[in-house]
Amino acid sequence: MTTTPLDFKPLPEETPKDLSQVPIGLALSGGGYRAAAFHLGTLAYLERIKLLTQLSRLSTVSGGTFTGSKYILSLVEGIGFLEFFQNFYRFLRDQNLFKAGLADLSQGPSRVPSGQPKLILSMANVYADTFLKSPQGHPYTLGKILDSEISVKEISFNTTEFRTGVAFRFQKSANGRARIGNGNVSIPKDAAKEIRLADIVAASSCFPGGFEPLEFPQDFAWPNNQIPPRVKNAVGENGQFHSLALMDGGIFDNQGIDSLILSDDRKDSESLGIFIISDVDSPQDNLYEYPQNNKPSGNLTLGQLDWFIRFFLLVCILTVASVSYELWREIQQGTFIFWQHFFSVLMPLILVFGVIASLWWGRGLIKNQLLPRIPQTGLAGWQDLKLLKVDEFLYLVELRMTSLLALTSAVFMDRIKALIFTRAYSDKRYQGKLILNRIDRLVKPNVSLPGVTPLSSKLKQVAENAAAMPTTLWFDKPQQLADVTVAGQATICFNLMRHIGRVYQDSPENYPPAIKKLWDELNQDWERLNIDPYDLLEELMPEEKLLRH
Repeated sequence: MTTTPLDFKPLPEETPKDLSQVPIGLALSGGGYRAAAFHLGTLAYLERIKLLTQLSRLSTVSGGTFTGSKYILSLVEGIGFLEFFQNFYRFLRDQNLFKAGLADLSQGPSRVPSGQPKLILSMANVYADTFLKSPQGHPYTLGKILDSEISVKEISFNTTEFRTGVAFRFQKSANGRARIGNGNVSIPKDAAKEIRLADIVAASSCFPGGFEPLEFPQDFAWPNNQIPPRVKNAVGENGQFHSLALMDGGIFDNQGIDSLILSDDRKDSESLGIFIISDVDSPQDNLYEYPQNNKPSGNLTLGQLDWFIRFFLLVCILTVASVSYELWREIQQGTFIFWQHFFSVLMPLILVFGVIASLWWGRGLIKNQLLPRIPQTGLAGWQDLKLLKVDEFLYLVELRMTSLLALTSAVFMDRIKALIFTRAYSDKRYQGKLILNRIDRLVKPNVSLPGVTPLSSKLKQVAENAAAMPTTLWFDKPQQLADVTVAGQATICFNLMRHIGRVYQDSPENYPPAIKKLWDELNQDWERLNIDPYDLLEELMPEEKLLRH
């Protein structure tokens, strides 16, 4: 499991006297509905202590893009935070996006130039028809954000493009040099304004294995279903039009840290005062559980199985010949009656033909496609493989498949995460500014601060429930949403106190007045959360109290 440094030494020469006066950067990680709800709780608590107004840079990935895009739209539309929170909370509670996407997929051709039936395209349609739809009933486009004048000056919705294997950013920036795309492909701003925000969210959350890659620009919805020529030119190579495959931003950076650092690298950027990484990466102490082959092994070898299949094929062929002969005789004698003989003669004949074709195709696939691809072995390798017992062969296949899955879904991702965290924590610009708001923070042992109420068993249970939730696009029970949202509130509350204690390194009585006031507010809320973890949530959502009691 990736670990990150939590102490910053040396401390910066000057520390802010008031955190409500410094620019805040916020990175919202991927993680499906778990991420969307945890980040919603984090935003809610930052709003509660009046720090959210200082948000100047936002970077989102996958599930974080759900919450981040909806919050930015609330700023664009001038919607108050309470209304945003309640509407989005109810959406997460009541909407099963995956089920809705399957329903859309069954309705026929997609609404995009490619016309391809893909689940990810149906998901984009669902996003456009639900939480990314304007009050007038039209899907939001990126232009709504690009043309807005809001306090968040740097916004990056992150995806990964597979042509070169790097990040692809749909972003708004105060810096004119910031590209919509990346260093290889840059989409003109006027053309990018037409991109549906739902398609951006779909690309940002299009995780491999669960969804197909999005083909840009053919799989995006455009006015009159026509791709703008400037977009075609932007993704072309050597004068030829070539599409891009876009997938989950978490493949490149699941925490969204890199985009915030990139915005800081621009010379005209305002220096961050706080850099919050809101991360729902589930704890993984063991990335790969080695499969054990403890079951008694049978004696059947692959060679014997092959001979059995050959014998079965011969029996099937003889059966077809016998049944066909009897059928021909009845037809000749005029005793054949279609409906009377359909299930007794014709259907068995069709089924046997199907079995023969399947077995023949399977053997041909192994012989002509699989074995020749084994390096330096080819068909000759079968002479050795057929001596293996079937159970031994299946165990070898299991080892290869499970290790490959662990490599792509855990080992590589953990390595990428470690490299990006190292980059952030080793950067002198962020010493004394980084706050890692990880979902399992309150699950770890020895969660305590001097002079602060110890973590209660009730609050720890909520945090454990939140950290254990799988990555899905739905909640099985409303309680899951409540627990994950509360975990977001409580975790950022604790981490802010921890941050203040590390940075100011003194007793609260000696803190600067504004910091002392914030500390007292955090401490009081922490006590409330330990007594009743759902207390702050129920202030925002009174209906939650009725549902729980």
